[in-house]
Amino acid sequence: MAAIQANVSSGCPGYVAHAERSRQSWSQQKPVRRAHERNDETIARWLTQDYPAIVRDAKREGATIYWGDEMGLRSDHVTGTSYAPVG
Repeated sequence: MAAIQANVSSGCPGYVAHAERSRQSWSQQKPVRRAHERNDETIARWLTQDYPAIVRDAKREGATIYWGDEMGLRSDHVTGTSYAPVG
């Protein structure tokens, strides 16, 4: 943003800053929305072998399966928007 502010007055409207970022081939940085350690073979095995066994055991014991989502517990969460050169 400092590079843009050096070329454009700080009181400029947002569309001017957007045009300047586009002219300089900068784009918004978007975080990846999938697990870093994802292993598709392990996931397929879990879905076809492990999880059905868990369901069978739960049904046999009269248990209920509850799911918790850890998506909000990332230690590298990015807030706000940053910009970098395209490519």
